[in-house]
Amino acid sequence: MERKNNKIELVFTYALVMLFSVGVVGHTMFFPKNIMLNLTPYVLLLSSIILIYFLLKENKKENFIWLTAILLITLVIEIIGVKTGKIFGSYYYGEVLGIKLFEVPLIIGVNWVMILTGAIVLSNYLRINKYYKTLAVGILALLFDFILEPIAVKLGYWYWSGNTIPLQNYAAWFLIAFLSSLMYSLLKAEIRVNLLAKYYIIQFVFFLLLNLFL
Repeated sequence: MERKNNKIELVFTYALVMLFSVGVVGHTMFFPKNIMLNLTPYVLLLSSIILIYFLLKENKKENFIWLTAILLITLVIEIIGVKTGKIFGSYYYGEVLGIKLFEVPLIIGVNWVMILTGAIVLSNYLRINKYYKTLAVGILALLFDFILEPIAVKLGYWYWSGNTIPLQNYAAWFLIAFLSSLMYSLLKAEIRVNLLAKYYIIQFVFFLLLNLFL
């Protein structure tokens, strides 16, 4: 059974690599830009459905509680952030990422979950205690956002007031990831879906390449 699960995960890993590779080519070469942008929320949704499938297979109550809490908390934080400018800085979302709730695309909450979970699974590869792992998750999330922000603005995912990404945004990312990881530890959640770590890396490389070639 374990061998079968590993094969299924390998198939989905290749599928995600192919999907985002097409995205890199499409954004940087011959596809009209608007076609790739219009596909963005659907690609993120499809990727998330694949990952959620593996998460649900673990069938652990603590995992479900943590995942649900992070989804709701990050959505609320984003809504407050957009409305007030007090959390990340002053920004607003464009139309690229699809359906919105109170001016925040719904896919944003889902992607927060996937990135944070990927960072947590990645931290499990480090031979450090749980307190340092919590710190590592914050750093991994911060690195991801550092790569994401410039290209996200260029592609119209969101826009910053004055066209300047504030340091406050990076501090907020680190703190949210750090506290999310702390909650994960306190709940004794245990997510071991390696595909999530691979998804973090795939998205990281995707945005890095777009930064280099767009």
